[in-house]
Amino acid sequence: MPKIEHLTMPEQMALAGLMRMIVRLDGRLTDDEQRAIASVAAQVTLDTDTPGAGPFRDASSIEPLGEVRFLELIQIAGEEFPDDAAVREAVLEVKRTEAREAIFAFIYEVAAANGVTKGENKLLDWLTEHWELQVSTVADDGAGS
Repeated sequence: MPKIEHLTMPEQMALAGLMRMIVRLDGRLTDDEQRAIASVAAQVTLDTDTPGAGPFRDASSIEPLGEVRFLELIQIAGEEFPDDAAVREAVLEVKRTEAREAIFAFIYEVAAANGVTKGENKLLDWLTEHWELQVSTVADDGAGS
């Protein structure tokens, strides 16, 4: 079973916006990318602040976001972020190191599904630079699992 990553709603929106960007960079959504997106959706849950949902909650009750809900979130990101600059602004608001590493690994997984294009590589480089990530550590921990 893949590792489940808990992301806040703003972190999920940043992920969804980046996912739209990465898919658009090569001009089409391929079957391999679709499978990679489904894999990502199975690894993401919303980290809620509701009572009883703290560190002592029953881990078996945590469900992945799921492909349908994740695709809806990607569509919402398209409505919320009018352009790539707006996505990048949202991305810069992600402060948690664990969230940054997870998001990068998820975006890399989708980009690598068909081989990373020059445009996708530029976006990955931008994330690495602005989030001050150690790419080899992130790739070893997330993208290869």
